[in-house]
Amino acid sequence: MELTNHSTIIKKQYNVTKDFTAKALGSGGLEVLATPQIAIWIERLAYRSLEDILPDDQTSVGTELLINHKAPSKLGSLITIKLEQKKESSRIYSFNFIVEDSNKTVADGKHTRVIVNIEKFLSKIK
Repeated sequence: MELTNHSTIIKKQYNVTKDFTAKALGSGGLEVLATPQIAIWIERLAYRSLEDILPDDQTSVGTELLINHKAPSKLGSLITIKLEQKKESSRIYSFNFIVEDSNKTVADGKHTRVIVNIEKFLSKIK
């Protein structure tokens, strides 16, 4: 997957520590970067990118996350996430992303977030 330069690109780096491994998160038995950790990083980056532009009575909620985890990353690896933000409509934002370490693409995929009114959204909880 390639990112275009026709929209906002967000870039963030993380180091793979023991806390971010499949073994620590319980998603596997190896000390390699865990897929759930990639999901957390993607959701966090996308959420924060939208919170800066929304009024106080709105937030965004994740509705879709597709991760193609292609290669392992060892402890100590420097991970770079590149997230491309696109406004699809007045309420829907999509994010294509690439996760890389120093020498390879680790993962790629897509994330979608929808803008909601906080009070209205929370009123749906019974």
